[in-house]
Amino acid sequence: MKVKSPSLYLTYTWLFIFSFIPLGLVLIASFLSRDSSHLVNLPFTLNNYTALLTPVFAKIFFRSLLIALVTTGCCLLIAYPFSYLLVKSKHQSLLLLLIIIPFWTSSLVRTYSLIAILKSKGIINAILLQLHLIDTHSLYYTLILQLSVGWFITYFLLWSYLFLPTWSVLISN
Repeated sequence: MKVKSPSLYLTYTWLFIFSFIPLGLVLIASFLSRDSSHLVNLPFTLNNYTALLTPVFAKIFFRSLLIALVTTGCCLLIAYPFSYLLVKSKHQSLLLLLIIIPFWTSSLVRTYSLIAILKSKGIINAILLQLHLIDTHSLYYTLILQLSVGWFITYFLLWSYLFLPTWSVLISN
């Protein structure tokens, strides 16, 4: 029988203290009721979970699911063909470097740069107005499109996260 190293116990202790205990506290707090100052108190209740079944939360959930599916689909449409072409390319190292470069940019910088693009009087709304796809400067009409584009651009790395494992599998076959 193999003896486990002491550092492994330290790792499990760290994981337990900083992951499982906070998650357990959040789970317990989700079953408690709130008072007027929005602090959690006894008694235990299921009201927080029954509120999730209301139409408002269902609409928010399905809109979030739609945005996630559109963003993932766009990433997949770009990542898979690009990874297939990269496997066949003679310049794999250079192209792989070009994919890794966005990892060097801060997520905060990418997020703030999108404010000018995605705000109600931003570039995307201006283009949609010029194409007569919308009739006013409104965030509401293009919310799904803007959020999907925002997620895709802000997390341009998102397609990289899809690309790198796909490329790895394709190159190993």
